[in-house]
Amino acid sequence: MGMKTKYAVLMVGSLLQLTGIREALAVDGPLPLCYAPQGVAINSGFTTQVISSSYGNNPMGLAFTGTTTYDFYSSPLTADVALQTSDEGLGIIFMQNANPTSANDFQATGEMRYYDYNPFTGTDTLIVDTGISGKDNVQHGSTTHWNMNPVSLPANYTMPMGDLLHVAVTITVVSGNPGTGAQVLYNGSAGSTTIADITYPASGNFIQLAWPFPSSSIASWPNVSLGYSPDPAVQVRFYGTPGTNYLIQATSNLGDPSSWATIGTSVAGGNGFLSYIDNDVTNYPSRFYRAVTQ
Repeated sequence: MGMKTKYAVLMVGSLLQLTGIREALAVDGPLPLCYAPQGVAINSGFTTQVISSSYGNNPMGLAFTGTTTYDFYSSPLTADVALQTSDEGLGIIFMQNANPTSANDFQATGEMRYYDYNPFTGTDTLIVDTGISGKDNVQHGSTTHWNMNPVSLPANYTMPMGDLLHVAVTITVVSGNPGTGAQVLYNGSAGSTTIADITYPASGNFIQLAWPFPSSSIASWPNVSLGYSPDPAVQVRFYGTPGTNYLIQATSNLGDPSSWATIGTSVAGGNGFLSYIDNDVTNYPSRFYRAVTQ
């Protein structure tokens, strides 16, 4: 892109919420794969498939008609997280087959790949891969589940603050025909939803500790992303309240709260998204952005 400018983005709902509204995720159990209407920030958009530690009341289903990978993301980390080779990636996949006859019985395997996802560059760094599980029968009119094999991390790894935890869940048909009534279940109560987890071995037993993240390390954060439109201009995208007018502000010095300057305005559309193109960005060695309500 011909330049070395660094960017960071902050999204705030109002001037009184400079740090944003953060909802820490509990870490006292495995992490269900859940649904969040607002979604979480990814490089060029957002996803409503998220990683959480709160189970929903009812299982939800993702359509499955053949081999498919489903991608789940956490909210951005608010602190660095150090993972060790003693940690292990594993999980449980739940599937439902609502087809009425045995013509649509099938067998499937599962795999979970855990990544460190950088929301500003859109790059994934693999942390650990469970490998392909044994196959399980998913019969019509029933719900079944099976476990991923626990796999130790191949190396110590530190996820930096601001990155997202990305879990890619791949279901592969081994035999049979899923038809149109098969689903991957998630966002249900404990014992009825697909979950992801990291454990560590103690006295030969696997103890469920969930992700060894600090209690405040994963937090809700409104969606933000950066793009170039065209180079060298930068397009800053935010997710806010539909129909709300926002001031787009920028600074080159986060250490000086008085240095924030309004560089434009934008109104969030019906889906909550708003954007601003900064044509002046190349005049700064680094630039930070935020959106505030008027």
